[in-house]
Amino acid sequence: MRDNFPVIGYLAWNGFKQQGWGILVCSIDPLPLNVDLMLHTWNFIPQFVSNQNIAGCLSEFAVSPAEVTTLVTAIQQYNPYQEIMLLIRCGKSVEVCWLKNLASTPLECYEQVLDRWDEFMLDTLDHASI
Repeated sequence: MRDNFPVIGYLAWNGFKQQGWGILVCSIDPLPLNVDLMLHTWNFIPQFVSNQNIAGCLSEFAVSPAEVTTLVTAIQQYNPYQEIMLLIRCGKSVEVCWLKNLASTPLECYEQVLDRWDEFMLDTLDHASI
């Protein structure tokens, strides 16, 4: 995540800019057996889910109703100018991260990626690699 933080910040800010409060969902391919984690490239599909659609999205991921309520409340309280709400999904596992005290704000990440677009090769955002 650290090496690709500008892309994560870009996606989070772009989602907020277009849809308002929400969460960045990254669906990651399950880890193959007998893999060297230092050499493995993690493929993921990013999707920004707006606050209005998050309850349905989380239900699809088999998140309990109590956890859905807690997450919806957190999404309504985070500061999209300074923080990122990130949900990482790998197979049936779901992990939610509330990223705070960031070295670069989501807007700064967005601007960095726009300034160096060719370096990040985001023209095909169906899949990204970290």
